[in-house]
Amino acid sequence: MGRMKKWILLAVLAICALLIWGAADLAVDIMDDREQGLAEARKVARQMTDWKIVTESRFHGQEPYFIFTMQDEKGELYYLVVDQEKRGQYFPLKELTWNEEKVREQIEGEYGHWTIEAIRPAYIYPGMCWEVVLVDQEGTWHYIYYSMDNGKFIKRFTLANSLRY
Repeated sequence: MGRMKKWILLAVLAICALLIWGAADLAVDIMDDREQGLAEARKVARQMTDWKIVTESRFHGQEPYFIFTMQDEKGELYYLVVDQEKRGQYFPLKELTWNEEKVREQIEGEYGHWTIEAIRPAYIYPGMCWEVVLVDQEGTWHYIYYSMDNGKFIKRFTLANSLRY
């Protein structure tokens, strides 16, 4: 009987080790895919322009996009969005009149009692927008999108706290 317990314990330990190894391998693969995607998007950005990359981020809306803030030789700033098909589209920041400060004021006026977790550039066809991440008093996460052109509401979705964990 004691020998049987040892085999069961060894089998359980082996299964746990395999699960841990599999999870670690998956995490490494995901990070490699993300870095490879960013490297490919960076290459597209450099092929489209010879501008300096100031910031880079990844936005995953209906499909993944890489968003670069770029600066031309005159010092003008642009958003350059590269999609998963390696197509790029750029937007001059000076033409996008609804900046982060304006969207923050708008959010504080409408949702002042909620916590702002993030305000970041995003892309929803056909243009640039702000993704605002808010948490209400019940712990529900709200993702609200406003146009960078005019501050117009685009869409909103909500995730209950129980779905995030």
